[in-house]
Amino acid sequence: MKFFLDENVSVVSLEPLRVIFATRHSFEHAGSLGLLGVDDVDLYPEVRRAGVDAIISKDGRQLTNQVERRGLFNNGLSFIYMHMGKAQGAKALALELASITAGLPYIEERWIPEPWVFRLRGLQSGFSERVSSDMPIWMGAWGKRP
Repeated sequence: MKFFLDENVSVVSLEPLRVIFATRHSFEHAGSLGLLGVDDVDLYPEVRRAGVDAIISKDGRQLTNQVERRGLFNNGLSFIYMHMGKAQGAKALALELASITAGLPYIEERWIPEPWVFRLRGLQSGFSERVSSDMPIWMGAWGKRP
């Protein structure tokens, strides 16, 4: 399958996804296809001509706007929506890439040759949700810390 990363998905995710799924899928980004800033309805036929099967986006409005949703259907495009939290920087990138990487194998299992909506669950971004414990290596039984 061929996936299109919408411009609201970091272009930095493109190469890791290409490496991880190299034997099964291909990926393009709005930037790699020269489609930055293109209105969604005008975008659909362009990505379909590029052989794309599904769009991965953080823009859920494409599902609630009936014109855009019909455009997805008319162009035979499935839509993978990612709701992401408020993390920023490296954390946001890691969570975005991990959400796609973890979700795609499940989407593969349910894939049908008809435009379909998949909603990826974003990964929790709080420290206690990602790390189960943090403590010093030093043990009190060793005496006073150097």
